[in-house]
Amino acid sequence: LMERRQGANPGAAFLVSGTVVSSECRAATMSVHIEPEIRAGGRLAEGGGSRKRLARFARPLMAIELAGCEITVISLLFSFEVNLPYWQHPAYWLRHLQMLVIVAAIAWAIMMWPRRGEIAEVWTSAAEGRGNGWGVPLAVNLGLFAVLSAATFAFTLHAASAPEPPWGWFALYCIPLAATALSLFWLFAPLRFWTELVRRQTREIAIALATGAILLAGGGLAQTGWDQLAGTSLMLAHALLSLYEPTAAVDYAMQSLSVRDFKVIIDQSCSGYEGMALVAAFLGLYLWSFRQTLRFPNALLLLPLGVASIYALNIVRIAALVSIGGHVSPDVAEGGFHSQAGWMAFLAVALGLMALAPRIAFFAHQKAALAQSTGVADRSMDALLVPFMALMGGSIVASASAPYDTWLYGLKIAAAGVALYVLRGWYRGFAVAISPVAVSAGVVVGAAWIATDAGGVAPSGLDLGTWLSAQPPVLAAAWLAIRAFGGIVVVPAVEEFAFRGVFYRWIISRRFEAVAFDRFSWLALLVSSGVFGLLHSRPLAGTAAGAVFCLVMVRRGRLADAIAAHVAANAVIIAWAIGMRQWTLL
Repeated sequence: LMERRQGANPGAAFLVSGTVVSSECRAATMSVHIEPEIRAGGRLAEGGGSRKRLARFARPLMAIELAGCEITVISLLFSFEVNLPYWQHPAYWLRHLQMLVIVAAIAWAIMMWPRRGEIAEVWTSAAEGRGNGWGVPLAVNLGLFAVLSAATFAFTLHAASAPEPPWGWFALYCIPLAATALSLFWLFAPLRFWTELVRRQTREIAIALATGAILLAGGGLAQTGWDQLAGTSLMLAHALLSLYEPTAAVDYAMQSLSVRDFKVIIDQSCSGYEGMALVAAFLGLYLWSFRQTLRFPNALLLLPLGVASIYALNIVRIAALVSIGGHVSPDVAEGGFHSQAGWMAFLAVALGLMALAPRIAFFAHQKAALAQSTGVADRSMDALLVPFMALMGGSIVASASAPYDTWLYGLKIAAAGVALYVLRGWYRGFAVAISPVAVSAGVVVGAAWIATDAGGVAPSGLDLGTWLSAQPPVLAAAWLAIRAFGGIVVVPAVEEFAFRGVFYRWIISRRFEAVAFDRFSWLALLVSSGVFGLLHSRPLAGTAAGAVFCLVMVRRGRLADAIAAHVAANAVIIAWAIGMRQWTLL
């Protein structure tokens, strides 16, 4: 009985049960005194802990959201035009400082991931101290932001009419700008957290800043260092094209490649420096972060291997782009393929090497390699994530065919559908009776999504109504049928498996398969819903929808309810879009 009453504290239950064995009389006496403590210290303290966890997790998320909003507003208000080279413009360096902070933060997070428990301890210790609430930092930030907004507007007006650049006023303007930025850090975490973090992680922070600087410098080098790689890249791309293209031609003076009547100028963005810098930086972070499981100096070979691989893939990308432009479509080559192929190559090299290295004995310690080769990655994660990965892969391939990617919507649905079919045996446990509350919640989400649609251009940038009217009626109807089937049947299941089935529970515990679907966590709710929202054309509305789907799942502890709510929401949206011809909803 006592174990059931205070199940949140198994240690105390074990103590009581152990006392029962030694002395029944003493146990009875203890139970009289312990039971009120269980009610007060177990139930009530647990509720207080939930409130503390809510405040602790809400604080950094609030700071991140405010930072994004404030940066956007100030960027729109700030307009300081001056006849100077771009690298002498103050705004250029402010933007790069902002980029340095963001990139360094990502780099530091990658490095510290294996030691995240240590950071969590520092965070908990700082957050639970007296006087560390977020009310005062929030008020300070909002006040400073109001001052900064007014200063930005006033400075912009003055700079527009000033005969010379107002450098003195700009220096004064930087004071509220810096103060507002510092207040965001204060809002993100108490000052005690930052001081303790700097004290403990001085070396790691320095490495992260250096990594960010290297990445930014690599990007800058890509804009000015084409001359060093121009001859080699053009020669290799032309040699590759010549293997299968009889009309391939190169003009070293114009830095151009051509096939048939299609010609491209290989400028700085095609030099390959960006990809090599990104791969080198992220592999370097990987080597540092997982140095305990990797074999050195063998693992250092991953760096030149990654750089050489991304450079080779860049040559392949250039050759493929020219071939597509000469034989398929110039619009596809210069549009979707040009923008997507580079990211596909980077992800393939960086993620591929990071995934393979622990499984190869030459790069990893024997125990780590053996664990990777003989150990079984949880199959439930595979079953829940593979359809989403197939959907994303199909989306990337479809996007690479822009501006004709609308035709290939069925490709990503087919990829995800095949994955669902192959793994269908794993989903039988989710087949339960659907709650009417879940369906009703989905209908409300769908109606809210429709009501908040601003209209205008569709998310893809395409006037879908014009495109549909230009197609034969049979093809237009077939496309709409595929779109409806994908949006109502396939996409809800795939996204709920990934976001609520894995990601939400994984935030609660790395052993996510042991986390019940009715387990509630504010952090998991906010983070998983926020990331879910970022994948949609309207992030705020997407975040709210993801939160509703999550709460529906937690209510009865059934993932099927979240899927049902998602299906109902998409069904309402798609039905309205087709019936009312409000194509921006598709």
